[in-house]
Amino acid sequence: MIIPESGPGIPTIDVSETTISHLDELTRHIRDGLGDMSEAEFFDAVDACAPNAEDIVPDETALLRRLASHIGPKAVLLSLPPETVAAAGPTPSYHRSSEEQQLISSDICRALAISLSGLYAFGNRAFHGGSMHHDIIFDPNATNSSAKDQEMRLHVDGLYVNRNPGHYPAPGQPNLNLSPDFLTLHFIRNHEQVPTVLVFPEWDALTEDTREILSQPCLYLNKTLPPLSVLYGDNPADPWIRYVTDEEYIGNAPDQATRNALGELNGHLAARQVTVAMKAGQILLFDNRRLLHGRASRSRTNLPPPAEWRWQRRVHCVTDPERIQQDGLPPRQVNTDTVYAYGQRNLPLRNNV
Repeated sequence: MIIPESGPGIPTIDVSETTISHLDELTRHIRDGLGDMSEAEFFDAVDACAPNAEDIVPDETALLRRLASHIGPKAVLLSLPPETVAAAGPTPSYHRSSEEQQLISSDICRALAISLSGLYAFGNRAFHGGSMHHDIIFDPNATNSSAKDQEMRLHVDGLYVNRNPGHYPAPGQPNLNLSPDFLTLHFIRNHEQVPTVLVFPEWDALTEDTREILSQPCLYLNKTLPPLSVLYGDNPADPWIRYVTDEEYIGNAPDQATRNALGELNGHLAARQVTVAMKAGQILLFDNRRLLHGRASRSRTNLPPPAEWRWQRRVHCVTDPERIQQDGLPPRQVNTDTVYAYGQRNLPLRNNV
């Protein structure tokens, strides 16, 4: 059942017990073989089930495909009963590698949502040990902001590797855009209801001068990378965005007009935040081209036991598998070190790594 939008652009798919039962029966052979499957084999097996699953949830499939088109809703929330993640076990105490990932049963529903959308899940060998499922957990001793308790700045994933071919081509080959088109966040538990933050920009609310500046190369991520435009794509009325609300980038701007434009953008994004207090079992799919996301700060008072801390699992997806294919890598894998190495250290873009 599809529920009307629960916030700006967030329709909800309420996945009933009956639907889950039908999908479980369809994918029983996958569940029985999970222990012997790699993550890539798991997603391949689920992809093969998608045509039959579409017959079970045709309306939901149509909505998910509109999401994946970049012209439909910018986010969709799948609401599964919390019982679907009840057997997940304690929250991990560290971010696990691909060899240690346990494909808990509820991940089949998330993988089906990805397959029904027509999206392609992949892992990054430069981060998360190549895992396709990324455990996002709280670690009070972590230096990584994604695992700490403070607010996470508004951002898009893969900003450093989201560059147009030709910005700084390596000898004989332009660098690829290896960033995800869509993110899926599957919440295993969230006792404290720490919200995920989504930002739905309204571009006509910005001044024309600001939109013009943001559409030109103006964002300097560091001293070794050439600037890139904040807004891009072929639809000026609904552009794609690559950005993170870091005051350092305003300071890097080459002139006052650009600093003013970035400042106006930051203020606009702060005013367009929508908080989604994700519950156990829920899955959030959203457009990494048209939305920014972040996380509210977390209180350290009255924390539950560590085994019950907030836990979500993230999977990155692209609309076109060919865009991220790299020679010499296993299926569904990219290595963004090729982009980082060339962009930051002026080394040639390496193939087959």
